[in-house]
Amino acid sequence: MKHKINIDNISLAYESTGTGPFLMLVHGFTGSSSTMSYLCEALAPYRTVLSIDLIGHGKSDSPEQVDSYSTESNIRHLQGILNHAGAKKADLVGYSLGGRIALSFAHAFSNTVESLFLIGTSPGINSNEATIRKISDSNLASLIEGDGLEIFVDQWMQLPIWKSLQERIGPAKWKESREQRLGNSSVGLANSLRGSGVGSMPPLHNFLHLITNPVHLIAGQEDQKFSRLAEKMNRLLPNGQVHLVPNAGHAAHLEQPKFVSELIIKALK
Repeated sequence: MKHKINIDNISLAYESTGTGPFLMLVHGFTGSSSTMSYLCEALAPYRTVLSIDLIGHGKSDSPEQVDSYSTESNIRHLQGILNHAGAKKADLVGYSLGGRIALSFAHAFSNTVESLFLIGTSPGINSNEATIRKISDSNLASLIEGDGLEIFVDQWMQLPIWKSLQERIGPAKWKESREQRLGNSSVGLANSLRGSGVGSMPPLHNFLHLITNPVHLIAGQEDQKFSRLAEKMNRLLPNGQVHLVPNAGHAAHLEQPKFVSELIIKALK
């Protein structure tokens, strides 16, 4: 079932399906709820799945105000969607940008979270790196607005981080991935970078020891950067567990969807 909810005068879209306790899926940058469709279908027999479109993505609004895209705003959006759905508690599954937002949400509302599944997720970066990254994200946002969405998406999809995804999902699904990304708003993606890029996110390293919920850190075995980050985060989390996905890079849930969905189902059981 498709839903629209208004939070802070912003229309946010989400879909609900399945039965039982609640679980929320949070996609990555340039994605939408459609990119989580395999997980949604696989998890629906075990949970009432809420698959959301983050602000600036999919069918959610793309306002001009950058403040609307902040981590704090995204946390309010997740809380508002859970309230609208009637969920007092939920498991959260987040990928990349969605993983950072889910982790930030768990820090802010630990009593609302049953467990976390973080795919290719960073807890943020320190102040010196953050300044550099914020400038980089701002420049990329200006490129999106200046050169247009199509040029940006084609350049984005040529980044080395997506090479294994392109090889594994094949030409037809790769073309579908491009069309999905092009369905987003240039304003939305540019402001998402400015407001909730990793350089703008309040880092959580010093707070991970306070997150006592079960946290499953999932990374593709071929994604060396995020595999290392998962191990580092796990050393700080009281109730963490690392899961390395074989034959997968950064988008492990898209490259090995059956493996990742079965991993999550096993942990939920």
